[in-house]
Amino acid sequence: MKYYLSAIGSCEDRVFENNTFKTILSSFAVDAKKILPLLNDMGGYDVMVDSGAFSALGRGIVINIDEYLGFIQQFPEEWYYINLDVMLPRNATEKEIRNCEEQGYENYLYLSKKVKNLLPVYHYGEDIKVFKRYCELSDYVCINMNKKGKKGIDKDDYLSEIFSISRDKVKVHGLAITSIPLLYRYPFYSADSISYQRGAVFEKQKYWAHGKLKAILYQSLRDWKYLEQQITNLWKERGIIWT
Repeated sequence: MKYYLSAIGSCEDRVFENNTFKTILSSFAVDAKKILPLLNDMGGYDVMVDSGAFSALGRGIVINIDEYLGFIQQFPEEWYYINLDVMLPRNATEKEIRNCEEQGYENYLYLSKKVKNLLPVYHYGEDIKVFKRYCELSDYVCINMNKKGKKGIDKDDYLSEIFSISRDKVKVHGLAITSIPLLYRYPFYSADSISYQRGAVFEKQKYWAHGKLKAILYQSLRDWKYLEQQITNLWKERGIIWT
């Protein structure tokens, strides 16, 4: 499993100095304009770029698809770029869900004609047919577990159905999914979150090691790197090895 650090915009100097992770997710709506030029100049990073649709929704911002496209076209085509997905409104009706599904699909078709490594997004609450359709178009699909959409869907049933379809043929990226039990239970190819920042007020919280005070963020990064390798080894033992 690959763990991507997201939202590094508040601590990028420490992340770069520590150099534990080379896997970074940056959001167009949050920190990409600051972070992506730095990553591009330094080179050697495995980068995933998200539109930031979820963050934009919370801020009342509308992302223009052509602005997003124009921005990401400035950067290396081998990076991964996530579709401009359409978030489900809270307690969405069936009609609203279908509308969001179709708009997200149309965005994917539009962007995929111009972007090499474009990843589709399947949302909690959407019809499973949407996930199957994306699996026919891409070998790498993102899933978003945000629960603002349709109620009454069991999380384990949802993920079990997804992975019964993807198996070891389609890679699945979990957007903001780093629940350790879920990572042990389901074979995510990759996931991202800001969990590595949890509990760390970077300038103030430190720990003592080798005669020096070090930022607690550094210890957290090492812990997540260890977890990343542990989960990779677990799924290797279970017969799932991604090349």
